[in-house]
This record gives sequence, C-alpha cells and structure tokens, in this order.
Amino acid sequence: MSTSAAPAWAEEYRLDQLLAEPAVRAVIAAAGVPVVDAVPSAAQFLADFQDLPFIGSAIGRGADRGHRLGLRWGLRAGAERTAEFDEPVGRVLVAALCSLARHRLALRQVTQHTNGCSLEAAIPSDWRTFGGTLTVTALLGATGTAVRVEAEFGGQLYDWGAGKKTVAAFLADLPGLLTAQP
Repeated sequence: MSTSAAPAWAEEYRLDQLLAEPAVRAVIAAAGVPVVDAVPSAAQFLADFQDLPFIGSAIGRGADRGHRLGLRWGLRAGAERTAEFDEPVGRVLVAALCSLARHRLALRQVTQHTNGCSLEAAIPSDWRTFGGTLTVTALLGATGTAVRVEAEFGGQLYDWGAGKKTVAAFLADLPGLLTAQP
C-alpha cells in the first residue's frame, strides 16, 4: 500500500461510483497514454498476401471460413492467472482501468458483484488471433484484493502465445499503476 493516506474512493467497489470521482478520472486520463504500437489486424495481415499468384485470395477466404467454423464448433484458446494485492479494491479497479487504457483495450461490459466487479474488454485482432476478450475480476478478499485475469480467443484452437502475453502484460502493469495513484 502507498505511504500516504488512502483516498476516500479507495474502498469503493462500484464502478459507477468510482468513475464519478474527478480524481479517479484524472488518474485514468493520465495513464491512458498507449504503451503499445498499433499492430496490423488479422485481416490486414492476410491482405498482404492477396497478390500472390494462385493462393493469395484463397488464404484470406480460408482463414475467414476456418474462424467461423471454429466459432461454430466452440473452439477456444487463451490463458488465465490470479493474483493477490494488498490494496483496497477501488485502487485495484482504477489500476485495471488504467492498464486497459494503456493497452488500447476497449471496455465492453461491466458486471457488478457484491464485493467488487468484472471488466470485460475487447482484445483487438492481430497476426496471431482474430481478436478476443480480456476479463478482469477484482474482488475484495480477507487480506486485500483478489484479481483474476482471463484472455479468451473464440474460434481458435491455438492463440500462439497471445493469451499468456496479454495476461502477463496486464498483471505486470498493476503494481506500477497502483504506486502511481494518489
């Protein structure tokens, strides 16, 4: 925990109440500078091969069909990890929102729990995946805040390490973002 006194919003687990705080919005805005470069999407990556004789256009069509078939069959790839933080749930949720902003992951859905909340964000498509979902659940525990992070890519049997990389980058961000908060 930081050496200064915790702000009034630090114990808040309701996202709407957290985002109503001007100090929280300022922390998220300050952390929102992206740390990742824009990566070409799967469609852009495959489009580079469109001009190859005989197989160019077939690559894109085959990848699209394979992804749709994988979705229909319920194929999924991904990774998950859990971590404990000796911080109030409100501070961890704010750090999670900051990490989502830094990694350009758009928040899609919020599920409120009685002792925390779950954030669902869209993982953009890249050369390894057709996009996926990052779910972050922060719940107040007996000694701090328990965080569960899951990256899931539907329609794929393999994610070529994208799930582990996404989860690890997210969890690696949290300690630094927690210490940067007031």
